[in-house]
Amino acid sequence: MKKDLAILGGIAIGAGAIAALIFSYGLKSSPSSVPITVIAQGNQAPFVARTNYVIKNSAEWDQFKTLFNTSTGASFPSVDFSKNQVLAVFAGAEPTGGYTIGVSKVADQSGERMVSITITAPGPTCAVTQATTSPYQVVVVPATALKLSHTYINKVHVCK
Repeated sequence: MKKDLAILGGIAIGAGAIAALIFSYGLKSSPSSVPITVIAQGNQAPFVARTNYVIKNSAEWDQFKTLFNTSTGASFPSVDFSKNQVLAVFAGAEPTGGYTIGVSKVADQSGERMVSITITAPGPTCAVTQATTSPYQVVVVPATALKLSHTYINKVHVCK
């Protein structure tokens, strides 16, 4: 009888440990993909350094549009900042054409919003314009209070 109780006690302790592990790992969130809407992109941004902006309200948006429109003449749509925010990514000055930058993925995970930014360079056999460019992309994503982080993904476009 004491042996049976010891076995049952061991099983109960083992089951409790397994339940604790499952509970612990179950609390970790899996990435939640965030929808992205591109509202502007091009290769003549008014910024010569690689930089990123998050715009969370109408005042910041108006200031950004003024700065951007003065240089490029681009126009941007209105944004409902009660539901959304704007991410603007800039590659900085590049020596030729053929470069692009874009927000390739946005995911919420473990208490932060991770923004993946892909920068594509022309391959050595690509025909490109011989003029300095400054690629950019502006996107709208759902608003969040999460801390923003970013990662760069570098790619080379292969031309035939």
